[in-house]
Amino acid sequence: MYKKLSMMMAAILAVGSILSAPAFAAPKGHNEPSKNHEEKKQDENKNEEKQKEKKGHIQQLKSIDKQLDKIEEKLESYKSKLADWKEELGEPATEPTTGEEPSTEPTEGNTVENGTKPDGAPAAGETTESPGTSEEGASAAFQNQTGETDGMNGTVSTDAGTGAEMTEDSTKAKEEVEEEEGPTDEEIEQEVEEIDEDVQENPSYVGKLRALENRLNAVENRLNALSSKINDQALLQERYDRIEALRMEIQQLLSAMDNIGKKIKEQIEKDETAEEKETVTGVPATKEWMVKFNKSLNEQTLSEMDFIVLDADGNVVETTIQYVAAKKAVKVIPLQPYKSGQAYMLYIGKEIKDVKGLSLKKAVKMKFVVK
Repeated sequence: MYKKLSMMMAAILAVGSILSAPAFAAPKGHNEPSKNHEEKKQDENKNEEKQKEKKGHIQQLKSIDKQLDKIEEKLESYKSKLADWKEELGEPATEPTTGEEPSTEPTEGNTVENGTKPDGAPAAGETTESPGTSEEGASAAFQNQTGETDGMNGTVSTDAGTGAEMTEDSTKAKEEVEEEEGPTDEEIEQEVEEIDEDVQENPSYVGKLRALENRLNAVENRLNALSSKINDQALLQERYDRIEALRMEIQQLLSAMDNIGKKIKEQIEKDETAEEKETVTGVPATKEWMVKFNKSLNEQTLSEMDFIVLDADGNVVETTIQYVAAKKAVKVIPLQPYKSGQAYMLYIGKEIKDVKGLSLKKAVKMKFVVK
C-alpha cells in the first residue's frame, strides 16, 4: 500500500514540476517588421505622388510660359505692322492733277482696270500719245504732277489655282486643366501651334488680336486652377503680371488698329475719283489678285497700303504683296483663307509709281464675295 502511495506521490510531484516550469512567451513585436514595411511603402507612394504632382505643375507652368511667349511674338509682329501703317499714313498724299480723269468700262473676267476715256481722247493737260495696252487689253494711265501721261497701262486679275491650299480647321483653345501629370513636351508644342491656328482662322488684324485675347484668357484660367496647388506665390504672381501686361498690349493694339481701319475705310469711301468695279462673286478662299502693268514699277515705292483688302466690317485683312518684275505685276496674297460667304473689298491706291515716278491717275476699288 505504501508502495502504491509512493508511486502516486511521485506521479503528482512529476506533474507539479511540469506545471511549475517557466513558460516561454511569444516574442514581443512579432508583427512589427510587417507593419514598418507597410508604412514605408505608403510613404514611398506618397513621395512618388508628390514628385509626380510637382512634375505635372512644372509642365503646366512650362506650357503657360511657352504660350505666353508665342502670344508675345505675335503681338510684336502686329506692333511692327502698326508702326509701318502709321508711318505710311503720315506721309503727304500726292495731289491729283487738274483736268478730267479718264474712265473705262469693266472687261470680262475677274479683272479691274483703269485707263483711257471711252472715246480715246486725252484728258485736259495730257499729251496726245496713246497709252499702250497690256495683254489683257485694259489700261491704267499713270501721270506726273504736271499732268503729262506716259502710257502706263495695267490690269488687276487673278492667277487661277495659285495660292497654297490652307486648312480652315483649327483646334480651339483649351480651357480645361490637364491631368496632374501635366502635358507632355509634345502636347505643349501642339498647344503652341494651336495659337497659330487660332490666328489663321481670322483674316483681319482685329480678328487675330481677339483670337489672341481668347487664348490669353484660357491661359489665365489654367493658371487659376494651379494657384490652389502651388505654394510658391511668387511663381504665380510673375505669370499673372505677364498675362496682365499682354492683355493691355492687346487692348492698345485693338484700339489702334480699329482706328486705322476706320481711317482707311473713310478715305476709301471719300475717294470719289476712285473707279468702282462690278462685284466679283464665287472667289476662292485663297485667291491671289494679280495687278498687272505694261511698264516696270519702282519697287522701292510699293507698299501694302497701296493694295488694301477690307472685310465687311471695314477691318484691314492681313495680306502681303509680291512684285513680279518679269510680268510687271504685283500679287496681293492673303496670308490665310478668306472666310467663306463673306464679302471683301480690294482697294488699289493711286500712289503707285512707275520707274519714272509717274503715279496712277485714279484709284480702283472692287468688292468680291468668297464662295
